[in-house]
Amino acid sequence: MAMRRPSLRRALIRFLGGAAGETTPAAPLPTPAPEADGAERAYNYAEQLNIQGAPDLAAAFYRQAYIQLLSTVGGGRPALPPARSPLPMPMPVAAATAPVGLATPAPAPAPVVTAPVTPMRPVEVPRASTADLQQRYEQLKQALEPGNAAAIEQELMTLGRAGYKDPDLLNTLGLATLLQQRSDDAERYFRTTLQQNPDHFRAMVNLGGLCLSTGRLDEAQRLLQRSLELVDADSPAALAPLTNLSLTQTQLGRPMESAQLVLRVLRIKPDHLKPHTLEQAATTLQEMGDEEGLLTVLQQLRRQQPSPDLSRRLAELLERRGQFQEAALLYRDLLGPVPTGAAA
Repeated sequence: MAMRRPSLRRALIRFLGGAAGETTPAAPLPTPAPEADGAERAYNYAEQLNIQGAPDLAAAFYRQAYIQLLSTVGGGRPALPPARSPLPMPMPVAAATAPVGLATPAPAPAPVVTAPVTPMRPVEVPRASTADLQQRYEQLKQALEPGNAAAIEQELMTLGRAGYKDPDLLNTLGLATLLQQRSDDAERYFRTTLQQNPDHFRAMVNLGGLCLSTGRLDEAQRLLQRSLELVDADSPAALAPLTNLSLTQTQLGRPMESAQLVLRVLRIKPDHLKPHTLEQAATTLQEMGDEEGLLTVLQQLRRQQPSPDLSRRLAELLERRGQFQEAALLYRDLLGPVPTGAAA
């Protein structure tokens, strides 16, 4: 015979921080208010419907029990999020998330503190063959980071004087100078790279990110959209231009376009974006009435930052979409741990 589920008074004790199984005598609880009795009745109805295989009806009673139980604890019905939220204001340039670089992360606003750098073996310029120069270039490109950017810049220039003429050398020089907070030099290198190779993907993304960080939004949008035409839009290579383009659209006051780009990023790499960006996208998608997109964003938000509020928002959305079994499970989780012997 299945064990009888504890009353909601015990669930309320757990909710307030106590333990239902404590043996230490405790002060008697006051007589439950009518709301608590209603919560217990709703909970029992939900359990019975769940056992009988009717999660669509159970979900509504679980939700009713949860709301009524909170009203006995917090002194009133919890404020549920409105069905529609106002559109967010465009983010100011100074408060925007730093644009995402491709070959190396974009520098932080604070000055870069140069760490001690182990001296590198100089290139033997007079005797170096083309293969030697190419190999050395790849080594320097992979080693580039803020702490050694100045030293690698000098070695890259030595390679150029030795006859290494690949346009990618100029792009890497642009990254090296950008890591030293020399934005003007970096922009010059990126633009020269594109003059020599108009379809250089990395230089296009890097220049677009630089334009975004300096408020030249129209040029940033043009460069980033063009860069997406050069790669598979559903591949990891597209993450940097998609992320920067989403930030650009937000700053241009186009939240709907930005939200659609966020969904494209989530399809490639779900954990790539920060919760703040996902919250903005969720607000916009709810305003647009895009429940499918909103479900995707809320599920990812709950994975990154689980909270009762997110669980409730997600449960309400699932119930509205007719996904009653998933909604019932979320409501049940909000009511507390499932006792031993409860129906599955």
